[in-house]
Amino acid sequence: MDLSDPAIADLLTGASHVDTKTVQSDATLREFVASMLSYRPSWLKALFAMRGALAWILRLEHEAPERATLRPEDVSFTPGERATIFVVRGGEEDRFWVGEAADHHLVAQLCVLRDGATFRVVTIVRYLDWTGPIYFNLIRPFHHLVVGQMAKAGASAG
Repeated sequence: MDLSDPAIADLLTGASHVDTKTVQSDATLREFVASMLSYRPSWLKALFAMRGALAWILRLEHEAPERATLRPEDVSFTPGERATIFVVRGGEEDRFWVGEAADHHLVAQLCVLRDGATFRVVTIVRYLDWTGPIYFNLIRPFHHLVVGQMAKAGASAG
């Protein structure tokens, strides 16, 4: 599945930032998403705690991630349901999954696309006000590290 696929093409309209991490795995989409969203090493918890200080300065929401491990059978494709810090926006079994995290400064979608053994983890960000680009540019180096490691964790499920 490429990024022009109708499953996510509409999400790209008006995007302020898009990046993709690609990994190979024999995992199912459910296994991949569950493992990716359950990835919480100590260093990531520390980064998230530091994000709390930045959120306070910029007056952003700071929701602590759920501590429970997500199981493959718990991965929902139903819009409006929760998956850790994300609200499910859509999906199709073994094809794609889309979750969204939103605040007053930006909306970020995390899309997982599966094409055989190739998984693409796509981040789509839309800035909503002046704090959006400030916030995202401050966390951008960490974003690439975190999402890359999450993708590797997802791939390890296979």
